[in-house]
Amino acid sequence: MDFRLTHRWRETDSNLYRAFPVKRLFWVVLTVFLFGALPAAGRLPQDERVLPYRGLRSGQEFRATLLPIDTELRKGSIEDRVGELVHEVSEMARVVSIHEYQLKPDADRIAFERAFRNAEERGLFDLPGLVEHHFLRGLKGAQQDGYGAVWVYETREAWEALWGPLESPVQPAQYPKKWKIWENEILAPFLTQHPDRIRFTSYEEL
Repeated sequence: MDFRLTHRWRETDSNLYRAFPVKRLFWVVLTVFLFGALPAAGRLPQDERVLPYRGLRSGQEFRATLLPIDTELRKGSIEDRVGELVHEVSEMARVVSIHEYQLKPDADRIAFERAFRNAEERGLFDLPGLVEHHFLRGLKGAQQDGYGAVWVYETREAWEALWGPLESPVQPAQYPKKWKIWENEILAPFLTQHPDRIRFTSYEEL
């Protein structure tokens, strides 16, 4: 019997092939099979697994990453483990320190505000665990027309790592280098007292 393929079936993608994407279905089934087999396979190697796939139309590579499953995860549902992680994160209360600055009567306020911005640009506030800082000017109350700063630390542990525990605070000589530049070279010339003697309060979030 003489058997020959028609021109239609010699094409890269025939009409039937386009109507039923065999390659796409194959990779989807393979991915689902591997993901479904993870719990039974136990702990996978730490390196991620990647499945390459080249789309029929876009030509872009699709990468399905399979993350390692800890054996501890199999003891409970994923929802329970996520709930535990959320609870652990919520217990890490931040520390917020509020500093109040009293400027000298003849201090140039514009220069003082510019000095703070320059310190930001120099990265002097890029300290481990210090996640936020805000420079403030008094609008009403005891510090009206005065200045202050709010320093937010990621956790109490991060705050203590920089400034020491309550019973044994770090001495100024052991301050981070960037903070010593901020206090001694930039802040001190504008204040009525030494930066270490300003009024401040450190709060812990409830």
